[in-house]
Amino acid sequence: MKKKTLNLVVYSLLIALMILMTFTAVGYIKIGIVEITLMCLPVIFGIAYSGTASGLILGLVFGLTSLLTCILGTSTFGTALFSLSAPKTVFLCVVPRVLAGLVCALCFTALYKSGKKNTAFTVASVLMPALNTLLFVSSFILLFKNTEFFVNMMNSVGSKTLPAFVITVFGLNSISEIGVCLIVGLPVCKAIDMIKSKK
Repeated sequence: MKKKTLNLVVYSLLIALMILMTFTAVGYIKIGIVEITLMCLPVIFGIAYSGTASGLILGLVFGLTSLLTCILGTSTFGTALFSLSAPKTVFLCVVPRVLAGLVCALCFTALYKSGKKNTAFTVASVLMPALNTLLFVSSFILLFKNTEFFVNMMNSVGSKTLPAFVITVFGLNSISEIGVCLIVGLPVCKAIDMIKSKK
């Protein structure tokens, strides 16, 4: 099988997995006000397979599936934001995920090409969910901090300061996502690399 055809098959499978995860609630698990997302995993797998291109493409798909949950109403948090401002919500859902995928892929590729494969797999598994949370939360605060919705969220969790709010609402989610991505992502990335080396 030619490389381009194989890449197309792999991308199609990963994108299909992301769509399946979106509509079966496996990708976005509702806990508290916001969701824990496992959508970073297919992005990590893609990065381990082909590096930068996968980071961009699958990061974009990640963002679009997130936006879809806002439009379809399957995300209470996202739907509320979309009703406040559709353009801001589009930015919030898509741009942080594309940037997270790209930066993670660039770091992975640099480490992988330097011969530090295990470090590359570990960094990708941790960095993708960490960047996703950092960029998403930062964008959310910048875009919606002056809205009544944001103030009500802070009050609902009893947070009087912004750092306390971030830790309360997003802290557990971030730790959970990083933990799952490390536990699942690391061995899968190694398996992908073994398959690649046998081609």
